[in-house]
Amino acid sequence: MRKAVKVSVTILVIFSAAFGGLLVFRAENRRKAVLGEEETFLRHAGAVIENFLAGLNEGDYERASCDFDAQMKIALPEDIFLAAREEIVAEVGRWHSGEIVEVSEQAGYKLVVYKAQFEMDEVEAQVSLRRYGDADLISGLWFDLTRLRE
Repeated sequence: MRKAVKVSVTILVIFSAAFGGLLVFRAENRRKAVLGEEETFLRHAGAVIENFLAGLNEGDYERASCDFDAQMKIALPEDIFLAAREEIVAEVGRWHSGEIVEVSEQAGYKLVVYKAQFEMDEVEAQVSLRRYGDADLISGLWFDLTRLRE
């Protein structure tokens, strides 16, 4: 009787160790997949934001708005874009570089904070992205242009 108990316990421990290892392996793979998805999103979001800013530099509405969703195109038509561009360039110059500093999620949107370096100042942009099919499109765009308000 005693030998049977030891064998059962040993088998249970081996099974638990193997199963636990499998869970750790799956959790590690899931974490890598999530990190991979985050890195992919960050690259894509950066490209979308930088394409908008390049269009802003050039005064090219078609380029700047190519990653807008339908509501954003209505909210920021070409005439308003061009007028805003003139003010932005006059106050902070042309965009040179930047980086994503924060990403959060809220109500189906990814909110991206992007620090943009312009010729005369650093400007914080908040960009709201929403997934449509396999694309993340700009649904909202705000620049903290303190210099324009002073």
